[in-house]
Amino acid sequence: MIGRPLLIGSSALASLGDAMFGYSQGVIAALQVQPPFIHRFFGQEVTLEQITKGQTGVDPYVQCKSTHFVSLGETLISSAAITVSCLNITAFISSLCAAYICDIMGRRMAVRIGGLIYLVAAVFQINAPDLAALIVGRSLQGVAVGILSMTVPILQCEIAPGHSRGMFISIEYIFLNAGYALSAWVGYGFFFDLPSEISWRGPYIIQACLALLLVLWSFVLPETPRFLIKNGFHEDGLRVLADLHANGDITDPAIHATHAEIAATVELEAAAGETSWTQLFRQYGRRTFVGVTCQVFAQCNGINAILYFLPENLTRAGFSTQRSLLYAAAAALLYCSGTVPTMFGIDRVGRRPFLVVGSIGLAAALSIVGGLQIWVDSLPVGDSRLSGAANGIFAGRSDSTFRTE
Repeated sequence: MIGRPLLIGSSALASLGDAMFGYSQGVIAALQVQPPFIHRFFGQEVTLEQITKGQTGVDPYVQCKSTHFVSLGETLISSAAITVSCLNITAFISSLCAAYICDIMGRRMAVRIGGLIYLVAAVFQINAPDLAALIVGRSLQGVAVGILSMTVPILQCEIAPGHSRGMFISIEYIFLNAGYALSAWVGYGFFFDLPSEISWRGPYIIQACLALLLVLWSFVLPETPRFLIKNGFHEDGLRVLADLHANGDITDPAIHATHAEIAATVELEAAAGETSWTQLFRQYGRRTFVGVTCQVFAQCNGINAILYFLPENLTRAGFSTQRSLLYAAAAALLYCSGTVPTMFGIDRVGRRPFLVVGSIGLAAALSIVGGLQIWVDSLPVGDSRLSGAANGIFAGRSDSTFRTE
């Protein structure tokens, strides 16, 4: 495989790591409204009708995100973020180490390590006997997510042609959102296996299959030219550049020019020395501030809360469990499609217009959702107005997911 098929294939299948991140975010949303899942991990026998009414007997702070503590002798064991945030916490920690793994072992090996850890975590969750085991599995999965979510963008940038780097980075986000959309539809599909436990084990089996595919592909995925050149493998770096961008022709002048440019940059970086964390914030303070704040606002705009708890909130707003899962899956498709115009327009229109327009639309959509949710919470169960409010919440959340991307 050489040329464009190798370039697109490497980019797409490396982005499978981000798809697995999106899948792990979305899979828990569908499971939290399933009786077998609640019975297995929270010890409560409930029906779908009780779930619709919010009468599960499960402490919502334990089920979702919380600072709930359980006393065990003289030790306080935190049950914080049992089904959601434990993954995000370990992902945050492992992402800090991922850059060092990339620089020492290579981008390809970092993807392979992340995929292997993810596979082990998925198998662990499939066979989880209780809540503690589920926490361990999701925490281990977070380690993999942190590694993959840091490695894939680096790999994308280093194999992408200079004139379409924005499009290649967008491929990563399409896969991330597609992973979430897949988890929503898989959760909806396995809902029909109730009351069998395959209704919650099935999505984790799909998760394990995705991880296995990524691990196998890592043996085909080429190492990035920059990593090879930086570590002294100049001929290998030239060959990979030719395979990716010149159909394997190592005599192509453009390939030699790119190789020389990368080599010169690597030498300049080596002469300047490795950038320290202090230098990052002092010498490059403005760039760092812009980059960090964009990422912070992208994550703190409420989209994660919408994605994690959309089926649960639609159920609480008046939909049946089945309809809530279906509508959440439909919203996931809009979430995924929001990346498409960005992918094809970001290198022509620019980054700022997409950011400004998307932010304004997102603020409006979230205002609608917030207002309707407050009104829904004030209505009694069974009120005829709940159905209309639920439709409004779905519309607002669908628009907010589209605008986020």
